[in-house]
Amino acid sequence: MGHVAHVPARQVRVTVSGLPDGAYDAGWLDPMTGAETGTETVTAEDGEMVLEPGTILRDCACRLVRR
Repeated sequence: MGHVAHVPARQVRVTVSGLPDGAYDAGWLDPMTGAETGTETVTAEDGEMVLEPGTILRDCACRLVRR
């Protein structure tokens, strides 16, 4: 089996549609370990929210909780 190089993804933007407008707590998680890697407060406007997780080394997940 060959070597697999993981190249970090930078400047990632994800748009989530269909959400009720308002403030949400976003928790970023490492799916391999389950560890939370960061949190922020984000806002949905006109049913959309833009998330910017920063540099992703291999994979990430986001948990949104409406305030």
